[in-house]
Amino acid sequence: MVYSFLINRDDLIPLFKERKLRMTGAISALVTDDLINVNDMKDEVEVGIDERCSDAVEWQTLLSGLKKEEKGKVLTEHFLEQFNAKVPA
Repeated sequence: MVYSFLINRDDLIPLFKERKLRMTGAISALVTDDLINVNDMKDEVEVGIDERCSDAVEWQTLLSGLKKEEKGKVLTEHFLEQFNAKVPA
């Protein structure tokens, strides 16, 4: 069995914008033994995750007969097809 997942990029954008602040919270949790954690003061953020399970034979069949340098591209394209996704810009 092959488990695949795709995290919704749009859900991550707010997290990247405040990454430094969240890292400060992680450091404060380590230093103060979780007594003062800046992240505890933040709203929780939901992140959408799309999941798929497939048979390993499906993926192995895709790779059969391919050259090593072709395999990465084929696997990526197949992964994106699973989620009707496009290659990120």
